[in-house]
Amino acid sequence: HLNLANAVIVPITAVQTSGNENYVFAISNGTASTVKIDVLAESGTNAAVEGVSSGTRVIVNPPPGLLVGSAVTTSQSGNTNG
Repeated sequence: HLNLANAVIVPITAVQTSGNENYVFAISNGTASTVKIDVLAESGTNAAVEGVSSGTRVIVNPPPGLLVGSAVTTSQSGNTNG
């Protein structure tokens, strides 16, 4: 039985894996940062995760080599979560 009450829905393409840990790249003050998450469930193109706050802007399809602290800009795709 999964408790999804506190889960945040993010695009599955935002979820990254390193070893046994999952994380997302988030945008904080115009730079990339990582936030460790736990994936609770996946459905289609979305994942229910814990560890990131609702309203946090995550980077979908982050480019290879993206580093923490890299300057990032946002674009409006018309697809918002939270």
